Amino acid sequence: MSEAVAQIRVFPHEATSDPALVGLDVSALDQMRDLFLSQNARGLYPGGQLVVRRHGRVVLDVAVGLGRGFRDGEAPQPVGPGTLFPMFSAGKAVVAIL
Repeated sequence: MSEAVAQIRVFPHEATSDPALVGLDVSALDQMRDLFLSQNARGLYPGGQLVVRRHGRVVLDVAVGLGRGFRDGEAPQPVGPGTLFPMFSAGKAVVAIL
């Protein structure tokens, strides 16, 4: 197993740290989480996961909605920490900024 795959499997088991300990505004993080959840509740996307890390620590990890179950005969599966999402080229814009 490659090192990258091993890291992916470990990530969902990390404990969430207190955002204040890594210098984040807790109220701003709460607003981000609430916006993410409300967008799902309004049907803007079927499911997703929002993870915020700072200084190597997970400070927010929220999964909501369905990750599978939209095709005929496919059982609904809720999004969880181990749900994989096809990102294709979506990360290119983020990398370009760095």
